Amino acid sequence: MTTVVTKGELDDAVEKLQKKFHEWKEMPDIINSAVDNLKWAAVANPPALAAYQFSTGHRDTAQEKLGELFDLFQQILDGISAPFTFVDFAEHWQGVAAEIRAAHGEQDRSDVSVDGFWKGNAKDRFQASRTLQVKAMTSVHEMADKVHTNFIELAKSGLDLYVTVFDKISGVLSKLVTAVEQTGSIVFSYIGAPNMVAAINDAISAVGGIIAATSKSIQSQMIIADSFAYVAKNPWGLPGDRWPESGSDAFDGVSENGKEKWEVA
Repeated sequence: MTTVVTKGELDDAVEKLQKKFHEWKEMPDIINSAVDNLKWAAVANPPALAAYQFSTGHRDTAQEKLGELFDLFQQILDGISAPFTFVDFAEHWQGVAAEIRAAHGEQDRSDVSVDGFWKGNAKDRFQASRTLQVKAMTSVHEMADKVHTNFIELAKSGLDLYVTVFDKISGVLSKLVTAVEQTGSIVFSYIGAPNMVAAINDAISAVGGIIAATSKSIQSQMIIADSFAYVAKNPWGLPGDRWPESGSDAFDGVSENGKEKWEVA
């Protein structure tokens, strides 16, 4: 059974992710500030000067790596609204399926059934027409259900991406903050500066991998979506891509002027 994705879930995931992106975007200034603290302390302080010189190279590498990470963030932000569109489309197709079920239900009403009331060619023609109508309804309902499911799967891929990236970069950001604090310390800068770069590399690797996995999943889902073009061409129950005629204009139930006449059973 397909997991339902709601706009509320997407809103919540997007809001959390955007806030976390904002926290990451503040890191370049925080890193510069930490290393600058060593710079000011380096005046007439050989240990501080050595720590500052050691940290500057790692700072520059960290800033460059953050640029790479922010490019990955931008890829996510560029498509942030797509899952909402997929949910909208899924709802529309679910509405189509509901209308078809309602129409099918009308066919089964006892007060419109001709069984036991009429006979002859007219009744036979009507029953044949009804069979074609039901076949068309079944075909289109199945099509609507498949399209709805596919759009929900696409929306779920987006939701999973936002949730997974949020969880990953939240954990890495905590490590980065600790490393930056160590970098600003004369004693711990030799530990913090390399860890600072390592944390950002971890984030790049993780986010890049998540995006790649999501893209692969979406590509497979788009292959399914492409197949709908063939499903929609001359679908079962709709010969010539047209809804079957009801045949109602072939009967008048009264006259004999070229039309078939209803016969009471």
